[in-house]
Amino acid sequence: NTSVNENRSQIDRKITSSVSAMIEGKLAEVESPLFAINWFDTRIALVYHFYNWLAASRVFKIGGRVFFKGKNLRSISGDESLARKFLLIVNYPSGHAFLDLLSDRIFQVMSVFRVLAVKRFSFVLQKRIGEPQLLSEQIPVLKGPAKSYAVFHFVGTDRSQLDSTKQHLARIALAHACELAFFGFESGRVATAGVNSEPNFLGYVTPTTLLFSAATHADLLKFFKSVEFEDFAQQADNHYAALINRVM
Repeated sequence: NTSVNENRSQIDRKITSSVSAMIEGKLAEVESPLFAINWFDTRIALVYHFYNWLAASRVFKIGGRVFFKGKNLRSISGDESLARKFLLIVNYPSGHAFLDLLSDRIFQVMSVFRVLAVKRFSFVLQKRIGEPQLLSEQIPVLKGPAKSYAVFHFVGTDRSQLDSTKQHLARIALAHACELAFFGFESGRVATAGVNSEPNFLGYVTPTTLLFSAATHADLLKFFKSVEFEDFAQQADNHYAALINRVM
């Protein structure tokens, strides 16, 4: 039931009798493992957490794994219009597996709670740099004894420079007793469309997403306030950084 549109680099799936879902991006990327970046506020946080608990079994069924879930503790720097309260990163075996999830009738019913619970929802599919794209139950999701985390979203790095950018930021982090735990870049956009209607793409403010870890929040704050990091952030078209309390 999945079709491939070579001209638009798109995979499609009919998820109900009247609605189709699609992922647009480079086929080699969207047909392989991906990380979904969910960055959002909630109307009623308790309802969202209930939805999360319900949906976990459906995500697991299609091979999905939660990489990271956290709550924004405080902004550090950047554009406050990009700020959200919750970050959820989920690993999917492929774009096709993600469409399997959207096609799941039980998941569709559960998603009513998500629609009621969230607002200012930002969603994009990413690949990570220099790391395995598919998680396993045997490999720890995040290495090391770190108890403190920070997220950094930014715009402005050319794809050809992503490897060097990661190496540069990893070196700066290490010099300040921090570790770069995740570096993801935009690979796929998700849209839905009704019969005879144009695709409606989900909006996002997170084209590049990084997670940093450290033993303490103080270490992370020193890193983000360092001259080296501030020089990098000033070169980005836009950015936002915040301390994150990991809850999963």
